[in-house]
Amino acid sequence: MEIPEYNTSNFANKLLLKYGLKKSGFKKKSFDNIKSIVIEENVFIENLFDVSIHVKKGNTLIISNLEKIEITGEKDSEIIIHNNLKGNIKTSGKVQLALNSNIIGNTTCSELIIHNNKNDASTTPTIEGEMIMDSSVIK
Repeated sequence: MEIPEYNTSNFANKLLLKYGLKKSGFKKKSFDNIKSIVIEENVFIENLFDVSIHVKKGNTLIISNLEKIEITGEKDSEIIIHNNLKGNIKTSGKVQLALNSNIIGNTTCSELIIHNNKNDASTTPTIEGEMIMDSSVIK
C-alpha cells in the first residue's frame, strides 16, 4: 500500500491527515471581499465573515472559524466543521463535526456525523440551533 506524503507543518495538511484525506485532493483557499463563493473542488477555508457559500455535488468543504455564514450544498457534497461556525447550513449532503467544534445556527442535512471522545467530554462538539437531518452517526 502506498502512503501519501504530507507536509504536517501546515495546519490544513494536519487537518487533512487527521481526516485521512489525500493532500492532493484538497486546496486551502483564501477569499477577500467576496460575498458569494461557489465550491467546485475539495477545499479548506478558514476565518471568513459575512459570506454565502454553495458546495457543488461531489465536493467536500472543510471549514474553520466562520461567522455570519450561509452554506448550501448539493447532493453528495460534504461539509466538515473544525472549530466554530456561526451561521446556517442547508445541504442535501453530509455535515461532520470534528472534536471541539461548535455550530451556532440552524442546520439541515441528510446525515450528521459527530466525532466524539468518550474519554474527554469537554471535546464533544456542541450545537446551538435547530437540527433537521435524515440520520446521524456518533464516532
